[in-house]
Amino acid sequence: MRILLIILLVCATLGLSGAGFLLLKNRNATPVVKEEPKAYIVVPQTDLVRGHVVGPGDLNWIEWPQSSAINFISSNVKDESVLLRYNGRIVKSETAANTPITEKTFISKDVAGGLISSLLEKDKRAYTLSVTVDTGGAGFILPGDYVDVILVQNLRDKLPRSRSGDPPTRLNEQIINSASETIIQNVKVLAVGSKTFVARASASKDVTPVESITVEVDQAESEKLALAKTLGIISVVLRSLTYEKDNPTSEFVADTDTSKALNSVVKKLEQENKSAPATNISNISSPKTGPRADKTKSIMIYSGKGVFEKTVAAE
Repeated sequence: MRILLIILLVCATLGLSGAGFLLLKNRNATPVVKEEPKAYIVVPQTDLVRGHVVGPGDLNWIEWPQSSAINFISSNVKDESVLLRYNGRIVKSETAANTPITEKTFISKDVAGGLISSLLEKDKRAYTLSVTVDTGGAGFILPGDYVDVILVQNLRDKLPRSRSGDPPTRLNEQIINSASETIIQNVKVLAVGSKTFVARASASKDVTPVESITVEVDQAESEKLALAKTLGIISVVLRSLTYEKDNPTSEFVADTDTSKALNSVVKKLEQENKSAPATNISNISSPKTGPRADKTKSIMIYSGKGVFEKTVAAE
């Protein structure tokens, strides 16, 4: 019995020694990593903006795991003929440098229709506004920016005349002659003049005024812009890239809101008009001289423009 115990103890000792040796050997061994096959995928050399037409030097190859390269434009070798195949394609959406791209990144150069129609989102329209240096952002508005459209119009010229031929002194509690209002907010600029893209890096060096800006709008907005052209002056104002919902304090801005001097003068005239004595037309008669003395009479009229006499037919 004692001999059997000794034999078991010796075996256990040998077993532990062997296990420890194996563990030590495995710990010092260099792990073997199986290298995944590589391929090459197409990426932009620099940031590409929406509407950019791809040309020589815009695209490049980078190494990529072969297992996921099939999701992008790829090849087993750096084949320059593949890159040339995309020259003339139009960038559909903004793409950062070295970002893997697919066929859907571009609009085919063989697609039916023109460049602008290819850039339009579904159910959108392109509307072109004529602008000047003053109304078009002085050349600082670029394709891809977002803008508001403001209408300034003279309301007095559009109102029906009174019997005396003059519109009221004040149209309502605010407006005397003109008012401005934002008719469309946060619409995307598709093109500036004939350009559908301008490199941001060179934008500050090449600022030139343009005569037209094309914006992306829906059907109702396009109809509103078409009508606004006939009403007054349209201006385009540049929005911040960090869009926040607007909280307008009023629906429009009146001329009296813009000019404190104008507002003060009008209020003074109105106070003078209210304090002037009322004229009783029935008590005023014309001098009874001449053959038509009994058919006419003179009345005094008080208005914001002053006091004047007018001859009217007698009852």
